[in-house]
Parts: sequence; C-alpha cells; structure tokens
Amino acid sequence: MSPREDITSENLKEMPYLEQVLKEVLRLIPPVGGGFRKVIQEFEFEGYRIPKDWTVQYQIAQTHQESDTFPNYQTFDPERFSPENMVDKQKRFGYVPFGGGLRECLGKEFARLEMKIFASAA
Repeated sequence: MSPREDITSENLKEMPYLEQVLKEVLRLIPPVGGGFRKVIQEFEFEGYRIPKDWTVQYQIAQTHQESDTFPNYQTFDPERFSPENMVDKQKRFGYVPFGGGLRECLGKEFARLEMKIFASAA
C-alpha cells in the first residue's frame, strides 16, 4: 500500500504481517488486565481446593507469559503468529487479549480494526 492510497478492508487483508505484529503487541500488552469468574464446580489447582461459588481472577498478561505456549515469551516475535506456527490456536484460552468464552469483549473486532488502521497509516 502506498502512502497516498486509501485504507480499505481489502488493503488491510493484504497485510498478513501486520496481523502478526498486532497479535504480538496484544500478547505483550493486553488491553484488559484480566477478569473474574465464578467457580461452577469444585476443583483442585496445584494442591489447593477451590470450592464451588468462589470468585476467581484470571490475569491475561500472566497467561501470555506461559513458556510452554509462548517460548521466549519476553521476546517480541510476531513470527509466533505466522500461519506455520499459529501459537494462538494451539491451546484453548492460551491467547486471550480480549478475554475469552462467552464474555469475550464485544468491541474486540472494532478495536483490532482501529489498531490496524492506525498502524498502517503511520
């Protein structure tokens, strides 16, 4: 895309590396810190019993630093999101910059579009 060309959804689709960079930025600096969930069934986690009806917190930044999912997690590496690697698809809820499941951010696609437009226009 040349600097004088209008930004369109088609132009943005032709920038797969921009998508990889965006995902890596969201991995390192998620727009949401985490969230709370109510425990629906008692379970054990690392030797601790977590009772039903407790409220637990998940932290997105910590999730994105799990070395089994993101080797060298402290390094900026957009290639981890390349079609060959697709690390964001390897583990359910391993990559959740906008939360996950039924309570995933409703505005995530709009936010991603804004970020792509801003980055491509710079």
